[in-house]
Amino acid sequence: MTLTVYVTLIVVVVVAQIQFPYLKGLYKYKSTSVYVTQGI
Repeated sequence: MTLTVYVTLIVVVVVAQIQFPYLKGLYKYKSTSVYVTQGI
């Protein structure tokens, strides 16, 4: 039981480490696209 919870926590942390920069980059990309589109 405790081991399962521990493994789940590790998986969540690892996934968060991978996904967060991706989402942050995606947001930055979308913001840049909107800015460029408005500029034109």
